[in-house]
Amino acid sequence: MKLLPTAEDLKQLPLRASVALAARCAMRIQPLVNFIGQESRKLKSADLASQAIEFAAAFASGDKVKTKDALQCEEQIAKCIAASRKDETTEKVGILAANCIYSTVNATNLCIQSIDAKDCEKIAAKAIQAVSVSIESAANSDNSVERATILDYVTLSRMHLGNFPMFGESCDPFESGYLGPLFDNLVLERSQLNAEWERMEISRAELDPLREELELSKIQIKEQTEKLTEANTLIEQQLKEIETRRATLETDQEEFSAEKHQIQAAASDLRRIFESWAEGSISSSSDAESGVTA
Repeated sequence: MKLLPTAEDLKQLPLRASVALAARCAMRIQPLVNFIGQESRKLKSADLASQAIEFAAAFASGDKVKTKDALQCEEQIAKCIAASRKDETTEKVGILAANCIYSTVNATNLCIQSIDAKDCEKIAAKAIQAVSVSIESAANSDNSVERATILDYVTLSRMHLGNFPMFGESCDPFESGYLGPLFDNLVLERSQLNAEWERMEISRAELDPLREELELSKIQIKEQTEKLTEANTLIEQQLKEIETRRATLETDQEEFSAEKHQIQAAASDLRRIFESWAEGSISSSSDAESGVTA
């Protein structure tokens, strides 16, 4: 049974780490592109393979990738593979190697496209599928690739570089990086690899409940956030109503004050009239009394 990581296994890694894995597979089988057919295509394939690996390594390492050049490289490799399939001198191992190279640069381009995509996870999943094809093609073209790749995967899984579908931290795929030599690290026997794989499966099983709990917490937080938003909206509406009522009350108070002043003015006028009338009545009474006396 093969131990190669599947697409689902690769989703335990961030995108840069997955592309680093594909880039190292491409580096391992790069010499095999010489079995692709006619001499002119051999040279072209070797040059394109180097370019594809450089693009993938640059993305994995966190460096800037010239997207237009990477897409052209992918297109030219596809044409080279199509032409080689019609060439009787092409050996199967050459096609497998070229397919590994193509899938590696294809995965790189898809990863770059995912960051601006509406459904970034869907595009990232396609990139992971391309990485899986790259690994399978490399392993089928060279038996020594399988154990080297699983060791790389185990190492990357332990490094906690980030989560799918994010890019994650930079990951140097070259032999000078922390993944080390492409082939010299084949020191584990298959039984040890099986044991290591089982250990990873157990760890993954232990993490699954935590992931479910985290997803549940996310849902609860989302629900609480929605309730808070509704409450805030209601509070804002109530504040607006209060402000409206306050403005109405202030208007009513101003009108009441104006009416009060009018009433007070009218009362003053009436008081003056009454006082004048009263004074007039008293004067008339006094004159009448004076007349009677005389």
